[in-house]
Amino acid sequence: MYRDFFRRKDSLYFLKQFVKNSPDSKFIVSNWGTTLYFIMLDPGMIRDLVVKNIEKTRADHTNTFDPMLGDQSIVFSEGEGWNKRRKLHSYGYTLENLKKLTPMMIDIADKNLSQIGKDKNKDAMNVLLSLFTMTGEFMQTSILGSKTQDIKIGGMPLVNYQFYIAEFLFQRMLSLPFFIFGKKYYNHALFGNEKKINDKAKLLRKVITDEIESVKAEDMKNVPGKEMKLLDFWIQSMEKKEDLKKSDIDLTSEFIILVGTGVELTSHYILSCLLMLNDHPEVLKKLRQELDENITNENEFTYDKIDSLQYLSAFMKEVLRMGHPSPLGTMKQLDMDCMLGEYSFKKDMIFLNGFGLNCMKEKYFKNPEEFRPERWLKDGVVQESINDESMSFIPFSIGPRSCIGSDFALMESKIVVTKFVTRFDFEVLTKPIQWRFAVTYGPSHPVLFKLKQL
Repeated sequence: MYRDFFRRKDSLYFLKQFVKNSPDSKFIVSNWGTTLYFIMLDPGMIRDLVVKNIEKTRADHTNTFDPMLGDQSIVFSEGEGWNKRRKLHSYGYTLENLKKLTPMMIDIADKNLSQIGKDKNKDAMNVLLSLFTMTGEFMQTSILGSKTQDIKIGGMPLVNYQFYIAEFLFQRMLSLPFFIFGKKYYNHALFGNEKKINDKAKLLRKVITDEIESVKAEDMKNVPGKEMKLLDFWIQSMEKKEDLKKSDIDLTSEFIILVGTGVELTSHYILSCLLMLNDHPEVLKKLRQELDENITNENEFTYDKIDSLQYLSAFMKEVLRMGHPSPLGTMKQLDMDCMLGEYSFKKDMIFLNGFGLNCMKEKYFKNPEEFRPERWLKDGVVQESINDESMSFIPFSIGPRSCIGSDFALMESKIVVTKFVTRFDFEVLTKPIQWRFAVTYGPSHPVLFKLKQL
């Protein structure tokens, strides 16, 4: 990966070529020290791992995720603790609530895109930074409410500050001392830069916790007609459900991890959408045509209308196939020996779901290197699956630990993409783009766009 990043401008070049030349391979195996890593390719084995044997795995295999940012949140918790957190979030991420939150997303997109249109740097703009801001507002406002948009820490908006701290913590986790001494050494650091980082992370948690307590106080007043917030559903659920009331759920950690994963992944996904549209002007033309024919004024820009746009949905699926921000999924580690397909795997072995590599196989997708949204349409209607192997396309995973916020992420992405293409003509100035596989699979350097207001 390191070699291909520099020589081929793509960290995943070797893996992509491997599955192209070895389409029937079951998995790819590598190692980190004495620990074996498996990238699963066989759909049946992927199904065995993420559906049948999910209770035999755990998420945080390295045990290095910094507890200051929530190592017991829904993403990293296991067992009964995870079940309670999943139950808690399910009350908020319903279709009914998503429809209620859609106007908020539209307002935030309109506001931010209007600001971009006035920006003096729009002839060479780092659009990803604007996407981080926008998706951060989506997540923050949907959970805590609109008044939190005014919160600043160290002169930065709350969400920006969170990513500022997360970057330090992530780089720390990649360091050799961290690998040797582990997180306890850093979490108890009493001096130098490590203490400063820890203090800033603690400040972030305090500010978020104070905001959560403020929302709790508002709930007790029972003010009619108050703003909808997912946090309200969490609080009410924890008060009414005995199993949640007695749980160790920390809402601050839940907020931090949801914003972190939601903003990082969704922003890179939207960026991939814009890059594909830049490279395929014929697709952009068809998308704009569908929007012109179906949305004639702003009042028609609703959840139901956006959700009904078939070419838009097909386009979004094709980007997930070719430009997924996490094509190898999350890591899982075995808690016990396990059979996957005909193979026996030992406790502590680590697995990645290689669905993003399967998406580049001819046996599942005809001409897989061709970007063609039409492949998902049949008689003008989007298809959930276009081959006999459903596990070949699982962009939000599958089974009990599938992404709980997938519908939310797709809707905010559709809103931003449609609003963007109806406001701007654009050209990507950064070429070639160097693709790095890290927290997300995305450009290693800022990608600059030249924007022209329509």
